[in-house]
Amino acid sequence: MVTAFYAALLALIQVVLTLYVVKGRFQYRVSLGDGGQDDLQKRMRAHGNFVETVPIALLLMLFAEMQFMQPLATHIIGSLFVLARIGHAISILSVKPPGKLRQISMVTTLGVIIVLALWILVKISPFILTA
Repeated sequence: MVTAFYAALLALIQVVLTLYVVKGRFQYRVSLGDGGQDDLQKRMRAHGNFVETVPIALLLMLFAEMQFMQPLATHIIGSLFVLARIGHAISILSVKPPGKLRQISMVTTLGVIIVLALWILVKISPFILTA
């Protein structure tokens, strides 16, 4: 199952982002919120955006795979998504202000989600229309 591979990769990235937030909380001695620390706010948003987009993309990828999306296509979609999520986190955490990399990463992220959603709708529409 190709999706499981990308779920595992993304889970590891999420752990890294979570630990980076935890490290910032210790560094700035903030247990809740961002304590007015811009750096901690960036860490939290990089993590937050990740957890806001990854679950739906993985769910769609799994459904697409279940609807017989070819493994190569699933790998391409999964790779693009992982690169987009890494690019987005890097752009928020290291660029002041976040620039083109963030824009490209979000367009790619949303593009992957849209492509998967449309692919699924096209694949399942004959079954829905005849039910």
